Amino acid sequence: MESKTTSHVGGFVARVERFLGRVHYRRMETDAEMDSILRLRYDAYLREGAVSERPDRRLPDQYGDLDNAVNIGVFVEGSLVSAFRTHALTKPDDHSPSMDVFSDLLLEPLRAGKRIVDSNRFVTSHAASRAYAELPYVTVRLSVMASAHYKADLSTAAVRVEHQAFYKRSFFAAPFSPPRDYPTLTKPLLLMLVDFAHSEEQIYLRNPFYRSTRTERETLFGTVGYGYSEREHLLEDTQIAV
Repeated sequence: MESKTTSHVGGFVARVERFLGRVHYRRMETDAEMDSILRLRYDAYLREGAVSERPDRRLPDQYGDLDNAVNIGVFVEGSLVSAFRTHALTKPDDHSPSMDVFSDLLLEPLRAGKRIVDSNRFVTSHAASRAYAELPYVTVRLSVMASAHYKADLSTAAVRVEHQAFYKRSFFAAPFSPPRDYPTLTKPLLLMLVDFAHSEEQIYLRNPFYRSTRTERETLFGTVGYGYSEREHLLEDTQIAV
């Protein structure tokens, strides 16, 4: 007989997977697309009391136009409901929000040849977050996709203290710093790191909807030459994409 706990977990995974069938991810690059993201960011952070009011109702920063930045919009039925940004860090002179705030912690692994993915600016529409309980999971899934795509050794999570438990539970993340001031935000964030190279399969076992295919990832993040064999490509793309 299936336990209530197992049934609950299985039901949760199935709900998120069903919701993913309604979701469309889009790489955001045009001025109009980026403007919609900047407005969404401002509204989301203002609602949380994490930014001061701005007359333009946008939240730009100095990291959006970097060569290593990728912005993704999450759409449901044609409407932008959440957004995400990531920076791939492969050398000590690469920049990102976490790299600049926590450089004393991230420079050493970069100098040692580690790849780091700094995912940031997770924001959701207030109305959509109330309508779709699964939305945070399909949004944060993009951080796992980015880490898999860039073959990250480490993934960052710059989070508020009260959000630590989610990242520990879902991604086996560990805290590496006390809270620090973070660009454009009035609330400090602490750094958590995911040992993605060793935890990737555990992440998928815990929540299978985080798994993705190489084709799905390349559609969003482009092609990279990190040693994939043709066999790996074929094996990944024969998996069922959620």
